[in-house]
Order: sequence, then structure tokens, then C-alpha cells
Amino acid sequence: MADVVVINKVDSADPDAVALVAANVAAVNPTATVVKAASISFVDPRPYAVGSIADTLAAYPTIGLVLPAVGYGPRQIEELRATIDAADCDVVVAGTPIDLRHVVHTTHPVRQARYELREVGSPTLADVLAPVVAAAGSARPVATAR
Repeated sequence: MADVVVINKVDSADPDAVALVAANVAAVNPTATVVKAASISFVDPRPYAVGSIADTLAAYPTIGLVLPAVGYGPRQIEELRATIDAADCDVVVAGTPIDLRHVVHTTHPVRQARYELREVGSPTLADVLAPVVAAAGSARPVATAR
């Protein structure tokens, strides 16, 4: 049902896997616009991962050098905390849409970073959204009765 599908991590994923994702999108949603993007990673969490995080990293070896939050239930939060605490680092940079400092209480300082996306090729999100924004700008406000 999506109008736009972002295929992320094209810089670190196997090219065949990216092609498969794109083919799957085309098969189930042929009218969707596909935007390819890359996310920059900083730390390899594999040596420190525990529980479901270790399982996720093992199941998806091409995930890149990211620490996946695989859920926010009590068990997943504890596994995330244990993984972070085990890492030999000075600071954790969290690029998640939520502020992990309010969810995971770790011994390492956590600094929230904005999530940035570098689009690869075209169309870009700006290209795809321009007609939507233009259409929304030309729409007349609807008066409401009080």
C-alpha cells in the first residue's frame, strides 16, 4: 500500500539482496516508487551481542555494523543493555527514531544523534514528495462549523 519504499543500507548489503528486495517490492506493489539509500555505521556489535541481538546478527550477517534493537519488551531491553555494557567504548551514539536514553539504562553515556539518510541515485524522496507537497499546498482549507 506504500507510495514510496526506501531500500536502505545499499552500501553494505549484498547487491543481489538489494536486487531481490527491489524485485519483491515490484512484485507486490508495482506502482510504488523505490528510493535507494545508505546508512553509515560505526561499531561492530557482534563480539558483544547477547540473546536475541546475537541471534538477529547471526541470522542477518549482511546487516552491517549496526546494533539492532529487536524489540522494546523487558527481555529485549535487558539484552540491549547487556550488549551495550559489554562493549569497550567511550560513548554510544544512538541513531534510532526514539530516544534510547529513556528506554535503556546503560553504564555508557548515550548521545542521541539524528538519523540521516543519503539517497543513492534517483528518484530521491524530494523528487517523490514534490507533487504531494504541491498538491497539498493548492488544496483549499475546509471551513468547520462551531
